[in-house]
Amino acid sequence: MVNIGNSTHIKLKIKRNPYDYRSNFLTLPENFDGNCILNNFTFYPIEFGYNVLRRCKIKSQVVNTKRNINGTEICRNIQAEILRMWNADNENTTVGMFGNSNVSRLEEWWKILYKTPPFVVLNSTKGKFDTKLNQTKCFGLISNIIISIFHSRIEVGTLRNQEKILGVTFAFGGFVNKTFSYQRNITKFDLDLKHEVVFYDISTEKRRKFVDPPGIDIKLPYDFFYPFVKLNNGVDSFKILHVCWLIVVGLVLIIF
Repeated sequence: MVNIGNSTHIKLKIKRNPYDYRSNFLTLPENFDGNCILNNFTFYPIEFGYNVLRRCKIKSQVVNTKRNINGTEICRNIQAEILRMWNADNENTTVGMFGNSNVSRLEEWWKILYKTPPFVVLNSTKGKFDTKLNQTKCFGLISNIIISIFHSRIEVGTLRNQEKILGVTFAFGGFVNKTFSYQRNITKFDLDLKHEVVFYDISTEKRRKFVDPPGIDIKLPYDFFYPFVKLNNGVDSFKILHVCWLIVVGLVLIIF
């Protein structure tokens, strides 16, 4: 999501790169020989409804181009590389409610929610040089992420049981302190990463409610059914029963 307006008139628009798979779908790094690989050709797509738990090791290096760079800047660059592996480096990333959400309708898109925003994670990352041992010490690097996707089955027009995304959250964890080698303005680093995707179906169970049958509120005499209890007085029980039903039918006709 980008602003195509100006500072006084904000106008948001969904921006997607049709040639970049990661700009159109949620992806994770692919595990290739234990290493994390993520580019336009190698990635692990998140498929709807499938929970995922994967691990891999990120290996890369940070080249210092500044003269007065400090350890904290280097460690924040490392942290940014980790965030990019999960496509979590852009806080304006949005997710469509449906598989065919219209990019021109902002109401069909949800912004990803972060338990801890990426900029807070970056600002909390600290580091320092150990010139004697040629090392860079980083504090507070994240090593795992939990992506929670909440969805529900709804009815859209004549279509039933259509899946709708109700929200997506990113939660970072596994904060660790690591020491990396530093030589000739280059910091080489590696870190084990864990990424988990969990789908939550929060559809409400539909129940059929049956209408109670109509009732008749009739007050009968206290001893109305007394003849049914005592029938040993020589009166034909069938005739008594017939007479009682005639009385009940007559009362119903009078009421209605």
